[in-house]
Parts: sequence; C-alpha cells; structure tokens
Amino acid sequence: MKKELNRTSMRLGDEAWLVVDKDKWSDEQLQLLHEWVCEKRGSVVKRGLAVSNPKFELWLLLHFADAVSVNSSASCDNELNKYLPGYKKNIPKGVFDNEKMDKAVVRAEKLDTPPCLGWPHRTGTTIYRLVKSMQKSFV
Repeated sequence: MKKELNRTSMRLGDEAWLVVDKDKWSDEQLQLLHEWVCEKRGSVVKRGLAVSNPKFELWLLLHFADAVSVNSSASCDNELNKYLPGYKKNIPKGVFDNEKMDKAVVRAEKLDTPPCLGWPHRTGTTIYRLVKSMQKSFV
C-alpha cells in the first residue's frame, strides 16, 4: 500500500483502504496495520482498515442474515452456503442490490457494538465503514 500510494497521484480527500481477513493475520500484524492507518504524518489521504473476523465471507453473509451462529471460518461458509449454494469465491451478477447492501451495513454495525478501535476481535466486520464512506462520496 505504501508503494502504491507513493506512485499514485492522490488528492486531498481521497481515501486508501486495506481490506483483510482476520484468519490470515496475527494480532501483531493487525496492530501494525492499525498504527499505519492512524498515522497522520504529511498524508493528504485518509487511510482506512476494514477487517472481517473470521473472513470476508462474513460480510457477504450479512447481506442475507444476521451472523449469530458464526464463530469460525467453517461456520461462516456453512451459513453463506444457505444463501449462495456452491459459493467458491465468485458471486453471480445481480445477487446483491442496494437494499441488501443497506441491510448488511446495519447488521455489521450491530455486530460492532460498541465500535472497535482497531479490528473486530470476535465475529464481526468493519467493511461497513468503507461502504458508508463510499456512500457518502456518492451523495
């Protein structure tokens, strides 16, 4: 990300987000990412960190239902499979619409109560923060 930000012309008000799964990162690595995102030194670009715990597919699941029974990658896959049978990292066109996106944001915010400062240490996702930021820029 640092290299990309250095070689890309970014303007005041632009944002750069890192999106990662908790299951691929240690707490120490996520702490380093969080610290980098919070650095303000000379950057005109707002930085963001969106983490899904246990994995990105939790965000997809939240488009359809609450994730009350998700506590592992396997349980996340099992729940998502109820709504996207045979899901293998590809999403058919037309599955997600604005209404589902809005519901996913609400469900993710509900999981993130009180809002985490760095990343969700239990089941949750902060991808909704990225989505809300994007929605603001389209208003």
